Amino acid sequence: MATNRRKYWNSEQIDRVNAIWNFIIGGRNLGKSYCIKVHKGLEKAWKEKKPTFILIRRYDLECKPSHIENYFQDAPVETITNGEYNVITAKGGTIYFSNYDFDTGKTKQGIACGKYVSLAGSIHIKSEAFPFITDIINEEICATDYLSNEVELLMNLVSTIARDREVKVWCIGNTVNRMNPYTNYFGVDFRKLKQGQVTLYNFKSNALDEDGNPKIVKVAVEYCSSEGAENGMFFGHVASSINEGAFECGVHPRLQYPKETYTNIFECLLKDQGFAFVLQLLANDETGKLILYAYPYSNGIKQYERVLSKDYSEDPFKTVWFNRDDECEQIICQLLDEQQIAFSDNLTGDEFIQVLKVLKSSTL
Repeated sequence: MATNRRKYWNSEQIDRVNAIWNFIIGGRNLGKSYCIKVHKGLEKAWKEKKPTFILIRRYDLECKPSHIENYFQDAPVETITNGEYNVITAKGGTIYFSNYDFDTGKTKQGIACGKYVSLAGSIHIKSEAFPFITDIINEEICATDYLSNEVELLMNLVSTIARDREVKVWCIGNTVNRMNPYTNYFGVDFRKLKQGQVTLYNFKSNALDEDGNPKIVKVAVEYCSSEGAENGMFFGHVASSINEGAFECGVHPRLQYPKETYTNIFECLLKDQGFAFVLQLLANDETGKLILYAYPYSNGIKQYERVLSKDYSEDPFKTVWFNRDDECEQIICQLLDEQQIAFSDNLTGDEFIQVLKVLKSSTL
C-alpha cells in the first residue's frame, strides 16, 4: 500500500548561494525552524564543543528560560551528542546541552552550546563579546506586531555579535504578513517570490575589498515549497495558508455586482511601504449607491495625477491624506469611516487597510 512521505524543508538550496543574510519564509510545520536550530545551531556547537550560535526573539517575555527550552524540545539531542546529553536547558542568556534524570526528575547542566537574547533588550549587550558565534537565528520575522525600528535594532545587534567578522544570519518566518519592515529595508518583494525558489539580492556595503571596491553583501530569500505538507484537518480560506503556504489574510467584502455595472466617479493612487493601490469611488448604475473599491496597482499601466503617499512632494495633487475641501474626497472619507469599501481579493484588503492606517496616522 502506497503512502505519502512528508517532505520537510532543508537548507540545501539556500546554502548553495552562500549568502550572509538568509530569509526563510513559508507555511507552518514545514521544518524551517527545526532544520536551522538543529543543523546550523546544535550540530555545529556539538562539533566545536562551544557556543557557536545565538537565538534572537523579539520580546523579553520570549526569552524566559522555559520558553527557550520549549523551543528546543523537539531537537534530537541524544542523537546529536551520541547519547552524552538528552535535553537542552537555558539560563542567564546561555543555552546548554544537559541531562535529565527520569528517575529523580533532576537536570544536570552540561556544556554551553549557544546564547539567546531578545531584540527589545539587545541594547544592554553592546559591550559583550561573542567570539565563537558563527550563526545568528532570528525567529518569527513575519508578524503582526513589530518593534519600533526593528530592522535597525537587528542590524546593530548583528554588528555587536559579528564585530569585524562575517557571521551567517538566518531569519525565519511563517507566511503571516507580506507587509513588514524587512520588505522595505532589504528590498524584498514578497509578492514576486515563487514557492520552492531562492531569490538572491546583492547590496553594496560601505566596506571596501582589497581592490578598493565596495564589498557585496548577499541576501538570499527562500519561499519554501509546501509540497507534501497538507493536513486534512483544515478547510476554508485558512487552509490555503496552513496547507499551501499562502500568506494569511482575513475575509473582506467584494463588489456585490460585476465591475462593469459601476461608473467610476473618482480615482486615486495610495502608496506606502512598497505597496500601491488604486482606490476608486464607484456608483452603481442601477441603484446609484456609492461604494469604494480598491485593487493592486501595476507599475507602468497607468499614471495617476492624484496620489496619496508619505513621500515629500511640492505637487498639490500629491499629499499624505485626502483633501476635505474636495467633494469626492470628502465622500471617500465618509465611506471609509462607514467601512463602505470592497476589495479585489482578501489579501489586498489586509494590505490596503494597513497602508491606509499608516497614511492616516502620519497626518496626526
